[in-house]
Amino acid sequence: MKRIACTLVGIVLSLSALMGQQNQIDSLHQLLAKTKGEDRIKVLHALVINLWLNFPDSAKVYAQDALRSSNELKDIKLLSISNRLLGGVYAYTSNYDSCKFYLEKGLHLAFESRDSTLIASAANNVGYCNLLMGNYPEALEYLFIAYNIRQKIHQLYGRGHTLNNIGLVYTKLGDFNTAREYLNEALKVADDNIRIYSYNNLAATYLAEKNFSEAEKFYLKAVEVNMTMLTDNRQWVATAFDGLGQVYNGRHMDTKAKAYFNDALALSKSIHNKKGESEIYYHISQLYASINIDTAFYYLRESHHMAVILNAKDNLLDNYSQFRVLFQLKHRLDSAVYYQSKYDELKHQQYIDNTRRSAESVVLKMKGDELQKELVIKNAQISEKEGKVKLFWIVAILSLTSLGVSFRFFRVQKKLGHQLTMRHEEISRQQLEIEIKNQQLEQNLNELKRAQGQLVQTKKMASLGVLTAGIAHEINNPVNFITVGVAALEKRLHQFDNYINGNGVNSSEGFLSEQEKINQLVKDIRTGTSRTEEIISSLRTFSRLDEGELIITDVNALIESTLVILNSKIQDRITIAKLLGNDLPQVLCRPGQIKQVFLHVIANAIDAIEDKGRILISSKLIENKVEIRVLDSGKGMPSEVLEKIFEPFFTTKAIGDGTGLGLSISYGIIKQHHGNISVTSEFGVGSEFIIQLPAYDNAHSSREEFNGMLKTLG
Repeated sequence: MKRIACTLVGIVLSLSALMGQQNQIDSLHQLLAKTKGEDRIKVLHALVINLWLNFPDSAKVYAQDALRSSNELKDIKLLSISNRLLGGVYAYTSNYDSCKFYLEKGLHLAFESRDSTLIASAANNVGYCNLLMGNYPEALEYLFIAYNIRQKIHQLYGRGHTLNNIGLVYTKLGDFNTAREYLNEALKVADDNIRIYSYNNLAATYLAEKNFSEAEKFYLKAVEVNMTMLTDNRQWVATAFDGLGQVYNGRHMDTKAKAYFNDALALSKSIHNKKGESEIYYHISQLYASINIDTAFYYLRESHHMAVILNAKDNLLDNYSQFRVLFQLKHRLDSAVYYQSKYDELKHQQYIDNTRRSAESVVLKMKGDELQKELVIKNAQISEKEGKVKLFWIVAILSLTSLGVSFRFFRVQKKLGHQLTMRHEEISRQQLEIEIKNQQLEQNLNELKRAQGQLVQTKKMASLGVLTAGIAHEINNPVNFITVGVAALEKRLHQFDNYINGNGVNSSEGFLSEQEKINQLVKDIRTGTSRTEEIISSLRTFSRLDEGELIITDVNALIESTLVILNSKIQDRITIAKLLGNDLPQVLCRPGQIKQVFLHVIANAIDAIEDKGRILISSKLIENKVEIRVLDSGKGMPSEVLEKIFEPFFTTKAIGDGTGLGLSISYGIIKQHHGNISVTSEFGVGSEFIIQLPAYDNAHSSREEFNGMLKTLG
C-alpha cells in the first residue's frame, strides 16, 4: 500500500510541480526576449538551472548560448558561471570528459575573479565531477576547499551540497560512519531539495552495509519529502526508487523489486540520465541472476554499453564483476577469467591515477590557503588611523586561520592517506587471492578442455574404428578370393609351361612373348593383392585404437603401418625419407593410441607442405628412451602459434578442415605413456616434432618399473 501511495501521490504532485515549473520556464522565455547583455545571460543561466534535471538537451542549448554571450562581454565572473553550468549539463547527461573540461575552466576563471562564492561553487562542482568519475582522493581535495570557504562566508545552501558530496565520497571509500557524520550535518543546514539528496545518500550507506530496514526508511523519507515540494526532482526520486528496488532484491521480494526498478528506469529515461540508466540496468541484472540468467545477461549488456560510452569507471567495475559471476553460473570459465582480468586491470589503473592526482592537488591546496588569507584581509576594513593596531590583529588572525586551515587539511590528508593505505593493502590482498583463483580457474578450464577434447576424439575414433573394421572385413573377403585364385592360376600356368617344354610344342618367338606377358600380369595381380592385404592389416590396427591392453611393441612397425594409411595424402608430391634405428628397443604401450599420435603428427607435416617437399622420419635410442623425430620442409610456424599448438581446439586450418584436437589428444596420450612430445619450428623453413617414449629393454629398465607403469596406465 505504501508503494501505491508513493506512486499515485507522486504522480499528482509531479504533475502540479511540472505545471508550476513550466509556468516559471515560460516566464523566463518571455523575459529572455526582452533583455540584453548581462541581464540576458543571467536569464539564460536561470533557464539552464530550471531545465537541466529533466530536459538536459534543452538546457545544453541555453548553456552554450550563455557561454558565447559571456565571451562576447569578456566578463570573467559570467564566463566562470557559464562554463560551470555547461559542465553541469554534461554531468547530468553523463558526458564526464566534457563535464570536467568545462568545470575546471570555470574554476580557473573563478580564481582569476577572486570571488570566494564563485571559487567555492566551482571547487564543489569539480569535486562532484571527480566523484562521478571515481577519482575519490581528487574529489575530496576539491570538496574540502569548497567546504572551508563556504563555512567562512556562511553559505548554508552551498554547504549542504558540499557536505553531501563529501559523504558520498566516504561512502564510496567504505567509511560509512564518517560518511553519515557529514550527511547528518548536511541535514541541519539543508532545505527540502538537499534533504532529499541527504536522505538518499544516508540510505545508500545503510544499503552498502545490508541494513535493509534503515535503508528502506531513508529512501521512503526522500520520496515523502519530494511529494510535499513544488518542484520536480525526478533524478533524486529515481535514485530513491532504484535504492528501494535494491532493498527488496536484498530481501528476496522480487515482485516489489521489479516494480521499483521499472519506475526508476522510466524516470531516468525521461530526463536522459544515462548514468542512472546504466546503474539501474546493472541492479536489474543482479535481480535476474537467480531468476533467468539470459535476461540477466540482456540487462547487463545494456548497462555495460552505456558505461563504455560514458567512461564511467565505477559502472564498468560493477559490470566486469557481474559478467564474471554470470559466466561462472553458465560454467563459461574462460569468459569468467577474462572479465576478472578486466576488473583487475581497471582497478589497478584507477589506483595509479588516484595516487598521481593526489600529488597534483597539493598545488590547489596552497591556492586555497592563499584565498583564506585574502578573505581575512578583505573583511578587516583597515583604516589609516587604526592601521597599526588592526595590522597586528590581521597578522594574528592570518596566522591562526592559516594554522587552522593547514591543520584541517593535514587531518583530512592524514585520514585519507591512512584510508588509501588500508584500501591499497586490501586491494593487494584481494588481487593476490584473485590471481590464485584465476590460476585455479585456468587450470580447471584447461583440464576441462582437454577432457572434453579427449571425449570427443575417443567417441570419434571409436566410431571410426567400427567403420574401418567393417570396411576391412568386407574388403578382406573378395581379396581372399583373388589371392586364392591367383595362386591357382600360377600353379596351372606352371603346369602348362612344363607341358609345352616337355612335348616340344611350338616355341616360336611370338608364343614366348605372350607367355612372358601372362606371367608378368600374374605377378602384378599378386603385387596388388599383397598391397591390399597391407592396407587391410593397417585398417584393422587402426580400428583397435580404443583397446586398453598394453603391449610390448615395435615402434618402427607402427611408423610403417601409419605411412601405409597416409599414402593417399603423400602421393608423388612429398618424398618420405626414413632413418629408422636398427635393433631399436621395443616400448610398452597401447599400439593403437601411439599409432594415432604418429598419424596426427605426420598428417600435420604433410598439410604444412603446400606444394612439393620432404619429410624425414627418424628413430633412435637416447638415454633409455626411444626418440622419434618428424622433420618437414613446410611453411613453419610463428612463435604465437607455436605457444598454443597443443591447446585443445586450437587450429590454424580453415573452418571445416580441422577440429584443433589432434595434437592436444596426442599430447595427452604421450603424457599418459610417461613420455614427452615437443616441437621446434622456424617460420618459412619448417617444423620438427620430437616424441620420446620409455624403452622396454631389460638391459636398461627393470620389470618392476614397467609393472608400475602398467598400473598407472591401466
